[in-house]
Amino acid sequence: MPGRTSTKGAKVSTTNKSKQVAPNPINERKRAAAAATKKGTPLKQVFKGKVITSLGLFNNCGKKIGPDDIARYITAHGGRYEKTITEDTTHLICSIEDYKKKHPQVQAAWKLGKSKCAIVVFDWLLDCLVSKKSCKAPGGYTLDRTIKRLNEGKKDHFEYRNKLEEGVRACHEFVDNRLYHIAYDATGFEYKVVLSRINIGCNATEKSAPMVEKYTLYLFESHALPRLYMFGAKLTRSHRPTTYYREQCHHMEYKTAFKHFQKFFKEKTKVEWDLRCEIKQIHKLEKEKEEEEAARVKKGLLEGEKVRPFVWTPPPLGRPVGLLPWGYVRPEERIPDTSSEDSSSGSGTESDGTSSSGSGDDVVYDTNSEVESSDEEEEESSSGEDEDMEDVSAQRGCSGCSKSNRKNLAFVDLTSD
Repeated sequence: MPGRTSTKGAKVSTTNKSKQVAPNPINERKRAAAAATKKGTPLKQVFKGKVITSLGLFNNCGKKIGPDDIARYITAHGGRYEKTITEDTTHLICSIEDYKKKHPQVQAAWKLGKSKCAIVVFDWLLDCLVSKKSCKAPGGYTLDRTIKRLNEGKKDHFEYRNKLEEGVRACHEFVDNRLYHIAYDATGFEYKVVLSRINIGCNATEKSAPMVEKYTLYLFESHALPRLYMFGAKLTRSHRPTTYYREQCHHMEYKTAFKHFQKFFKEKTKVEWDLRCEIKQIHKLEKEKEEEEAARVKKGLLEGEKVRPFVWTPPPLGRPVGLLPWGYVRPEERIPDTSSEDSSSGSGTESDGTSSSGSGDDVVYDTNSEVESSDEEEEESSSGEDEDMEDVSAQRGCSGCSKSNRKNLAFVDLTSD
């Protein structure tokens, strides 16, 4: 019926009006900004007071930008654009190729001086337009600094490439260099350790020229993930062929490969890997071995490797030496403990004073209780520190933090002769 249909249409229209969605504020702001730009509202005057000249074409997101486009950008932001260099020019936008060719515009800018006219790259213009707050300082965008930065980057790239190629060539002697490279740790230490030794003579009766022997230890790491590791060593001797140790050159986990690395290092140097920086201990072992060597020479039983161990020279202070046990301090950075000397000198003066004043009455001091209590406190504190160090060493995975090694690390008296 016509009356009913009209009422339904009226109801639908009223419900649609009540269900209108509120406008999105973000879209409204975008529409307002677009409308403002169409009306010709002035942009921020980033280049106010600047006279800018450009040279050549530039690429921006795949589009070529010429002098007309640059002039439009500069004038829209309050600057002045000129096609040639004048006495009022403050900036010259130039490419690296034109700068190296010494274009006449570049030579004219050089005559004005760096303080008056700065020769900058095209990135300076883009950064100024993006910031829209103030004109960027040309110091970081000049062609001189840009070319210097590029040359330094090339040097670093060549050094890194040469170092990588050396590692690849070393891998070629043991494994497939397309799959493995020399491993590095978190400190930047390269696991390519060189051990050296000089043998004065091969026999006790025959005198021969000194022989220089070098062991080079390698820990290889795979390119692909998950990482796999290998261990290998190379022995080079003067006037002798090179020999290779390839028994452990098969893929394994890091812990297993590093254990083989540590074991081989200890066999050749008689020093644990975690104690490699203890130079004094190494010299002490050398003296002991020299004494044994002298005794063997007298008996005529001189044997090369069993008498004189190989020596590893730590890198200078400041360069990486690899991961060290928790709390370890290199000998060069240790501070000598003078408290024992002061206490000994103080006790000597006190004993002199008491002996000189012996004419008075005898005084008896009961110090046993204090000594016992202090000893108990020291034992408790030391046991607590040992437990903490064991927990930390277990988390770090450092084998040098055992009780026997910790004594060598923490209580070595480096000041005594």
